[in-house]
Amino acid sequence: MTNIISIQPQVVYGHVGNSSAVFPMQRMGIEVLQLDTLQLAKTPRTDDDWTDYKSVESEIGSLIQGVDNIHELDHCGALISGYLDNVKQVDDLYLSVAKLKNRNRFALYVCHAAMYLSNNTQVISHEVKQAVIKELVPIADVVVVNQHELSAITDVKLVDQQQVIEACEQILDLGARYVIVKDLDMLSTDFESMLMVTHRNSFKVEWPKFHFDDPLIGLGDLISAVFAASMVNGVNPISAFSHTCNAAYGILKITEEHDSCELQTVAGQYEFVEPTYELPVIKIEQATAH
Repeated sequence: MTNIISIQPQVVYGHVGNSSAVFPMQRMGIEVLQLDTLQLAKTPRTDDDWTDYKSVESEIGSLIQGVDNIHELDHCGALISGYLDNVKQVDDLYLSVAKLKNRNRFALYVCHAAMYLSNNTQVISHEVKQAVIKELVPIADVVVVNQHELSAITDVKLVDQQQVIEACEQILDLGARYVIVKDLDMLSTDFESMLMVTHRNSFKVEWPKFHFDDPLIGLGDLISAVFAASMVNGVNPISAFSHTCNAAYGILKITEEHDSCELQTVAGQYEFVEPTYELPVIKIEQATAH
């Protein structure tokens, strides 16, 4: 069995960070090595939600070294990272990815560059944002972003689909193999999109926009997890993207049916194994060769 390391926050109540990512991967047959970067009481939607959080005292580097000491890094097919609390965590993660790649050169690093909410609220400090952009994005195999994070990484103001693709190509030029853009709501008044851009092609999946009372947080963590698990399970990238979109849409539908702003990953757990919906994957004709 191939394992996946997930380095993210944890919440007592709700589904964000590892609370959103770990269970879907387990349902997909993956053994998850869970490393929590901080502990929160609930999904953080306001500044007050951060007041009583606790950073995990053990360093990322020392915990990864402990896993390496028992030779389990050799069996890890991917490492996922999400929200990071401070620059030290970014530095430790950078070294941990290098250590994993040294043990398994085929291992994927999936960087969910969690810096902004879908409403453009910045959730990390400027120093951490710059560290993520300069240290982690260039070493990632897969980068998962929303439109605001994509704009911040590339310093491009995004106004249309072609600019989104060109911005993704900037990240590909840094070394990534796949860039996934979620929460893309600027292309249509009625639909939101997910894009995957590779060195050869671009793909898009659309679904009707949802309207939740509060910002829905944790979807990027879920998307990163399902895509990583699909890839580690040997699914080809286009099929992995399709499965991820179908699973995400299914969870969003169930969350809406429950009239909740917390992702219903337990109620919708079958979506990770056999999604209810099969949304069409649209191949985008490239305006420029890359």
